[in-house]
Amino acid sequence: MAPIGGMTETTNSTGMMLSIMPKMGEDLDPAPPLRAYIESRYSPEDAKGAEQDLETLTLLRSETMSTGQTPEQKRETLLSYYRATRVVEGRFPISKQAGHVNLPFTWTDAFDTKKKATVSDAKFERCATLFNLACSWTASACDADRDDPEGAKVAAHAFQRAAGAFATLEKIGEKAVSSAKRTDADSVTMDVSKECAAAMATLCLAQAQKCVFDKAARDGKSPGVLAKLARQAHLFYAETESALAASPLSEHIDASWRAHVGAMAALHFAEAEAAAAAALADDEDGVGPKIARLTRASRELAAGARAVKLTNGVSVGLITALMTLKDTIDADLQKHSRENEVVYMVRVPAYEDLPELGAAAMVKPAPPSPESLDAAGETLFSKIVPESGFKALSKYTELVDATIREETDVLALASDEARAALAEMELPELLVAAEAGAGSAIPGGARDAADDAHGPAERLYARALLHAARPLVHRLEHHAPVLVRRDAPRVADAGYVRGWVYFRQTIQRDHRGAPRSRPASEPVRLGEQRHDLLVARTAGAS
Repeated sequence: MAPIGGMTETTNSTGMMLSIMPKMGEDLDPAPPLRAYIESRYSPEDAKGAEQDLETLTLLRSETMSTGQTPEQKRETLLSYYRATRVVEGRFPISKQAGHVNLPFTWTDAFDTKKKATVSDAKFERCATLFNLACSWTASACDADRDDPEGAKVAAHAFQRAAGAFATLEKIGEKAVSSAKRTDADSVTMDVSKECAAAMATLCLAQAQKCVFDKAARDGKSPGVLAKLARQAHLFYAETESALAASPLSEHIDASWRAHVGAMAALHFAEAEAAAAAALADDEDGVGPKIARLTRASRELAAGARAVKLTNGVSVGLITALMTLKDTIDADLQKHSRENEVVYMVRVPAYEDLPELGAAAMVKPAPPSPESLDAAGETLFSKIVPESGFKALSKYTELVDATIREETDVLALASDEARAALAEMELPELLVAAEAGAGSAIPGGARDAADDAHGPAERLYARALLHAARPLVHRLEHHAPVLVRRDAPRVADAGYVRGWVYFRQTIQRDHRGAPRSRPASEPVRLGEQRHDLLVARTAGAS
């Protein structure tokens, strides 16, 4: 395993793989600053109650720096610490500002260990954690025995998990770097930037695709399948090479990275062209395109080998792989060229005139599960209410108080209007008199109105309810006795009930405008002859 700037290279019979070196961080005890903040903003009792949580956070961060864990344990620790930092970020203001918690997180650049970043920002800490999570997956992939079919599957899976972690880092890296620039302009590392995370994700996909191609070649898949798999690996490597050659990564990442990735792109370009040539028939139609593809493949390998030889830090194994494949392709090219000169004698087409090879992507990023990154289920610092929570509660309380005041004013106004309307109709005195069953108890104004109308008291009572107090009609139905004038005969209970029901139905039908067989009747006023006849008819009186 030969170290290259920011990575390690592993070589076996199937080719070279890169394991990205993790970021190195300096020890930090977050407990004292957090304890001091809790004591000052909350109370010493709250700080004492959070002591166990402070110890847990300190232990998690120290374990992320240790090297005594298995890869599986390391990744579980990194995910636990990631969730813990999200809890801390949500409950405490982390920055260098006065009154905030100053937690100086210090990390080296994975591609230039001479550079360090000290940033008091939880987002930067989470980015470093995700970066190291991805690096752990690349290490597991490189440690797998890729010559074994199961080992090749394990490596391809691990590289996809690494690509997913880098893809997640790409989403939050831009926010972390921009946030850090506002507070620590001279201490931001490029390895957690959006551009670097995207390039590393593509590199991991390229290596995962290579694992699939190598296994397919060992399994004896058809040349057509091998051509598509190798073509996609070439595209992934070429995309990574373009990202490393562009700013800002070109000034930051060592040239050996670009040389290695470029050589791997050339290697798989040649593999794809050689497989496509092998799929062509050895006849007059196939020999020309076959020679054109093999010629182009040989040139790409030669160019890749020259670039590697001119760059320090690239392993000899990669150069050997390039030259070995070139010798094989040159032998086939010489053979088919001789056959064409002797037997077929056809024109060799230009490579640009040949159809472009198809590609088959068999891998994709596998990011960490949302549950593994979500801090909703964490109990860390659960008794500490964040400052934003106090502000939200205060705003909610003010809103509730304002709503109660408004509704109370509306209710008071409605109550005053209701009392005024009832007073105009001499209610509830009229209802009390009705329930008492005595016409003499009816208020004077209502009794005079009844006398002037030449109708019984119950008619005044009914009209007042229907026209002014409709909601009370249901309650009044339960009163069976009917109030009449002293000189009027009492109507039988059964006839009264039938008349009362018919009377109510008539009023309701006229009120809602429902379809009817006769024209709607005009509202009947107290004292009118028509009203007296209606009551008498419906009650069954003669």
